[in-house]
Amino acid sequence: MEWLNLISLAVYGYVEGKDVKELVKKMHDINPKRNLVFTAIDKLSKPKDITQFHKEYREYMVDEGYTEKIADQNIGYVLGYMGKETRSLWYGILDVEHPVFGNDY
Repeated sequence: MEWLNLISLAVYGYVEGKDVKELVKKMHDINPKRNLVFTAIDKLSKPKDITQFHKEYREYMVDEGYTEKIADQNIGYVLGYMGKETRSLWYGILDVEHPVFGNDY
């Protein structure tokens, strides 16, 4: 299963010393020991910020040798750990889904 290959990056994302976009770096800098996707989902609630993070995160992942699809699956995977309200917010703004459960659970 392709989604299994992205779990380690979703959990252990790394940006120190990388030339990354502003919002991705900001999410990393909040807590460098925590995956930046978890931090972004916890901290961002404005549609504009969520959309900007998504754009930057996709660019970051492509620069790391992954695809935009993997970036989207990472976000969808992490959203699986969040409450319904947070999932609804992010799924409603972005065209992403959990790699196993989709976006309507």
